[in-house]
Amino acid sequence: MGHYNLATMSGVDLNRFAGNPLRGESSPSARARTPNIPDGLPAKAFNELFACLSAAELAHLSSRMVKRTYPKNALIIYEEDLTHALYIIQTGKVKITKMHANGREVIIAMLSHGDFFGEMSLIDDAPRSTNAVCKERSELLILRREDFLPILSRNSRLALNLMRVFSKRLREATGKIASLALMDVYGRIVQLFNELAHHKNGKHVIEDPLTQQDIANSIGASREMVCRILKDLVSGGYIQIDHRVVTIKKALPAAW
Repeated sequence: MGHYNLATMSGVDLNRFAGNPLRGESSPSARARTPNIPDGLPAKAFNELFACLSAAELAHLSSRMVKRTYPKNALIIYEEDLTHALYIIQTGKVKITKMHANGREVIIAMLSHGDFFGEMSLIDDAPRSTNAVCKERSELLILRREDFLPILSRNSRLALNLMRVFSKRLREATGKIASLALMDVYGRIVQLFNELAHHKNGKHVIEDPLTQQDIANSIGASREMVCRILKDLVSGGYIQIDHRVVTIKKALPAAW
């Protein structure tokens, strides 16, 4: 495992940038020199967090990122872990979960290329609140807190981007809590399908394979209840399931 220097791969000449890369707020001329998205850094993570950085700041952070490959079902982080780092998904898929004492799993989020997690540990000293598990072989970039904080402390725009991420996570959590409290199981399935489906060839498709247990764990329901509802939707011609890929063929009914 070695440092993954994104700035070098993208051809950024560090000699062009005078001064300390941790100098704080960038001048207009420095911002004008900000490079395009470095090779290896997913566009989504760049745009949501790092696009505000100067070229020198970006080069410094990218030089501190470490690339790691995890096999399918690998546990990347676990609840109560005391590690402090941000993880950016280059390739693969990761699920964020919580485990009950009885062994029941709740899926908080399904993440893929460009998504990132672990950002709260960049700020506080609390243990990890969730697990992160690879759904398939995945390659991740890891940025440690000690490498991130010096630039964060001097760059208000990066701090604002991080607050936007926290706000987004909070809204998502609020929506999930509301659905658990106010919707029945069918309503939560419809909401999940709407979140995961995308338009393809005139239809709405959920291409990431989902097991019935995945769906149940995502919405806080039993697999048996999910199975009954899916069977009714298939028999009614509303959805098609082929090798765990769900195609929504027509508008789902308002109630089940």
